Amino acid sequence: MIFLIFRHEIDCLLLLIQSYVFICDYQYMNSISKLHHMHCILKEWNDNIENQQNANHRFALSGTSALNFFKSSTKPALYTFYSKFHESLVAKVKFIFFSKINKKYSI
Repeated sequence: MIFLIFRHEIDCLLLLIQSYVFICDYQYMNSISKLHHMHCILKEWNDNIENQQNANHRFALSGTSALNFFKSSTKPALYTFYSKFHESLVAKVKFIFFSKINKKYSI
């Protein structure tokens, strides 16, 4: 389990750096490909986090109060950082490449 979490962390970091480099080099398809792969890894990581939280929540239900039901689930800080950084890179790709495409094909 620890190895799986570590693999997600390293893969996310590598893909974020690679996609940022591709964006800076104006390589549209490579950056989109890396960002999509990053999205898939983040989704898998999120599923693992939710499964782990659900398993822990089932065992903790017997001795908890009703107020614990309304607490929001917390994600690890590194997952949140990678997710926000991924969102910012996607926005950057949209802004840079779609504006260039519009300028190229505008009448």
